[in-house]
Amino acid sequence: DVFNSIRNCVNGAQVAMILYRLAGENGSKEGWFNLGHLLWTGHKHAQKDASLDSVSNGGIETSIPLALECFEKAMQLNDD
Repeated sequence: DVFNSIRNCVNGAQVAMILYRLAGENGSKEGWFNLGHLLWTGHKHAQKDASLDSVSNGGIETSIPLALECFEKAMQLNDD
């Protein structure tokens, strides 16, 4: 269930990832595009006591193949 998934998120990027996917699955080209962008760039989640270069639980790893799939889905929905 989406709400339980969101409750288990560590940061806003994880929440965004879930919501972008949900939007895309419901026909939003922007949802697929934004999810693709997040997967293309990744997201580092720094702990308060760690340096900004460290990645702790909650970071989103880059995945170019998955990002390209999302961009393709957005294009199929006529995203310019």
